[in-house]
Amino acid sequence: MGIDYYTCAKCSDNFPDCSNHAYCEKCENFFCSNDCARLKPIDEEESEDNTNCCLCRKEHVTDYDLLYFLLKHCNLTKEDAINLYKDEK
Repeated sequence: MGIDYYTCAKCSDNFPDCSNHAYCEKCENFFCSNDCARLKPIDEEESEDNTNCCLCRKEHVTDYDLLYFLLKHCNLTKEDAINLYKDEK
């Protein structure tokens, strides 16, 4: 049996799977602690915006999510953004 290491989806700290950590079943992200995940129980009566982790509820935004939101907002593909970056002097 080996130890796997994960990176927290919120604070980017690395942690072993044998430590106390949190996992969100909805978005399948790992967090270094319950404090980072801010997990809430799923209640079938509540809307989906009010369930699971801080990422699912959009209380925290990852750099990846922000990048892809801005690409879509600016009507750019990833390749377009790469070419703009390479052309920058």
